[in-house]
Amino acid sequence: MNSLTFDAGATTTFTISGGNASSKIVLGSITNDSAFLQTIGNASGNPIAEFSNAGSMNTGSSGLLIQSLMTGAANISKTGAGQLEISNAKINTYSGILTASSGSVLIAANIGSADVVIDSGAVLNTGIAGSTLNNLTISGTLLPGSAVDFGSLTLNGNLTLNPGSTTALAVGDGIFDSVTVSGTTTFGGALAIAMEFEPTSFDGDLLGDAFTLFGVNTANLSGNFTSVTMSGVYGNLTFSEISAGRWESPYLGSGREFAFFTSGPNAGVLYAVPEPSTMVFAGIGMAMFGWSTWTRRRSRARLEAIEASLA
Repeated sequence: MNSLTFDAGATTTFTISGGNASSKIVLGSITNDSAFLQTIGNASGNPIAEFSNAGSMNTGSSGLLIQSLMTGAANISKTGAGQLEISNAKINTYSGILTASSGSVLIAANIGSADVVIDSGAVLNTGIAGSTLNNLTISGTLLPGSAVDFGSLTLNGNLTLNPGSTTALAVGDGIFDSVTVSGTTTFGGALAIAMEFEPTSFDGDLLGDAFTLFGVNTANLSGNFTSVTMSGVYGNLTFSEISAGRWESPYLGSGREFAFFTSGPNAGVLYAVPEPSTMVFAGIGMAMFGWSTWTRRRSRARLEAIEASLA
């Protein structure tokens, strides 16, 4: 196993780089004990970082940035209070299991053959241009994008949100966080939604404003959230599950409230709807819901809401 340590005496930021597209460094453990962010690779993804033996990445408090193209199938354990960022524009062939027990992981890359496990106390962020993983298991916090940016996540495999986890998603005007799952989806834990604008369409036949927060295969869907909350422009709201898989916000006046579904043909979708007595549930296919781009920044209120939900 090859190890690399930036010790406490390191007084600057280093970048382990160089070589061409075919050059390779075989990594086992990486430890950052310095007071500076340390980087493996460059913006071109060189050299290749191959993980051929089970290893670890200890970010310390200052963090590690992996820009190298990642290969290999070894399992990696992420520790340390700092952030591990995996960021490159390549299709990485790394196919091991990355497990984070503390701190945060930011994946701004396509590691579509890799599994990611986020333990209780750890956080997963994704790139604002979109991130791709294989299977994802969350016992800690899932926050697509970051505290200040909207983001999207695509899973080639399965999504498991364990009891005790938190999924924090934000909705803006024509823009929102999203998670798309090709395999099975298991809902669980808490869902915290930040509503950053006031929808103009509260429609009784569910043809009003709709936000596909989870793009799921409803035939491969199970579980439920233990709580659904909303913060932002309407204050702090707690949804109630009024029937199986149908969560509704308190009535907001003027024929307005929100509904979110965790089962049925509309699972994963947040709707702006009128009060229950006027609702007409038509059969609506998922094709009607357009996906937005993720380029606007979250509001300061969103950042505060996230901090409050994770406190």
